Amino acid sequence: MPLSYSEWVAAAVDRWAGSFSIAAWELLGEPEVGVCTTPDCDLHQRRCPEDSSQVLRDWVDAAGAVARAHDQRHLLTLGLLGGEQCGLADGGYALVAASPYLDVVQYHDYDDAAFLPLRLEQTEKPVLVAEFGIRAGSCLPLTERATRVGTQIDRYHTTGAVVGLRTGSSTTGMHVRHRTLRPDPRLAPAEIQTRPGPARRGDSRLGGLGTKCSGRLPPPSLW
Repeated sequence: MPLSYSEWVAAAVDRWAGSFSIAAWELLGEPEVGVCTTPDCDLHQRRCPEDSSQVLRDWVDAAGAVARAHDQRHLLTLGLLGGEQCGLADGGYALVAASPYLDVVQYHDYDDAAFLPLRLEQTEKPVLVAEFGIRAGSCLPLTERATRVGTQIDRYHTTGAVVGLRTGSSTTGMHVRHRTLRPDPRLAPAEIQTRPGPARRGDSRLGGLGTKCSGRLPPPSLW
């Protein structure tokens, strides 16, 4: 039987809270609170409710309370894009970051760190750059790619952000991100795929605790 999201969080945290491989629980990767207005829920045609920031904050508080109740030792974080996405614009980032259930907030940099200085000003909590993308090109040698990544990481350190990353590449550029596997916590160890293949955006193996199909929050019915 399928688990509700809160049940899944509770089961997953209970099962792996003692693992030395866990650095932090990510409640959701790149949450999106926009409302679909088309059958395909096109990103550019979603409507952003006026209370989107509070909706996101309430969800973080609820999800964080579940995780914290089952694990008081590990940090909690949220995979925020950090730009002007629905729920984060204006003072939304600060409101969400202020949740007592978030120990570390994130910034996924696909905008040349345009909003990073502002986000650092909006919270006193550590800001983790957990993903970033650079225009690398498919023909650049590996050493040049490494140099560009290193330069970008130095830039983050200079602004005061923390960087914790793994790398991946494509034919058009380079993105640097973390990857996590989200198996059913009820499965026996032998049933869990522990070495996932190449991950793609929208793949169910991406993100943290939560559904990553489109980055939208699980609807209340799933709680």
